[in-house]
Amino acid sequence: QFRFGAMLLLSLLTKGHWGPCIVFVTTTLYLLTSGRAKSWLRVWGWRTWLILLGGMGLWLSALWVEGGGTYLEHLATDRIYQPLIDSFFRHSRPWFYYLGSVWVISMPWGPLCMVMLVASMVRRWRNTTESNWLRKFSLPTPLQNFFAMIFLVTLVGLSCIPGKIDVRLLPVFPFLIYVGVMQMGQWHWPLKWQWRMLWVCRFILIGIFIAGCFVPTFNSEMGCYGHLCWRARQISRELKTEGYYTYQLKSMSNMDVYLHEDPKEARMADFVQHNMQNSLLLIDEKEYQGLQLRLSHLRVSKEWRGTIVGRKGPYAIVLFPKEEILTPTQVNVLQ
Repeated sequence: QFRFGAMLLLSLLTKGHWGPCIVFVTTTLYLLTSGRAKSWLRVWGWRTWLILLGGMGLWLSALWVEGGGTYLEHLATDRIYQPLIDSFFRHSRPWFYYLGSVWVISMPWGPLCMVMLVASMVRRWRNTTESNWLRKFSLPTPLQNFFAMIFLVTLVGLSCIPGKIDVRLLPVFPFLIYVGVMQMGQWHWPLKWQWRMLWVCRFILIGIFIAGCFVPTFNSEMGCYGHLCWRARQISRELKTEGYYTYQLKSMSNMDVYLHEDPKEARMADFVQHNMQNSLLLIDEKEYQGLQLRLSHLRVSKEWRGTIVGRKGPYAIVLFPKEEILTPTQVNVLQ
């Protein structure tokens, strides 16, 4: 229970409230379907809750000391409560989106393992004499059933979350691949082919690990806003600007961590009515070129379309003046 609680705490710190929720639902459903409901109190005993709740208490206390009550309120409302409400009422993509995308993004091993899973369940259903329909579709060992339950619960749970992003399916792949590979022994394939397939998987994973070591080099080109926000704060201190705006940037919900304040999402009316005086706009440079054209059609004067005062990767930092306009020499010094 102590180790289980520690793992739950790590899932909370890395995946938010959805981490412990998915583990809770998975273990509960598995124990109920396997006829071991009495073991629930042993799995979720007082030691598990002590580690989980105690660790949460220490973490929240550290957040309160560093960010104060305002940050805790922001964390509870904007990071937990609001996404939870949105998960039931607002979806950018249909709830069954992952059911189709999981076949593509887990290529080539995912589809193979899913086909083997379905074939194993159908084979067991035909050969077993069990009257319980759950046991007729179950897999040969408890571990396989547990891994399959994790895969299904996580897939359904992520389908309930708004903002369907394919990378969120990454946690289900290990369980899908492992439980799929476990079915290989039932089909009496030659052992050498089984080992060859496993070695191919190992080489692919090693290649992914080596490639991942070079990912930080390309962060600024991949939509990571840390470096962009760092440069924006530096320029803001130099020019003494007030506030930040963004325009058509995706996944900007965590930019407040880097900027130490919430950026505002700019609207076309803000550009036309000069609401962004003495502030910085963070925008993709190609998007900014198109924005310049649209603002010129709306007869917005050139000085109120902003001036690029910094760049980071594909992004531009645009200054909107308050009273005076920067000279070309000042712009060149900043860039």
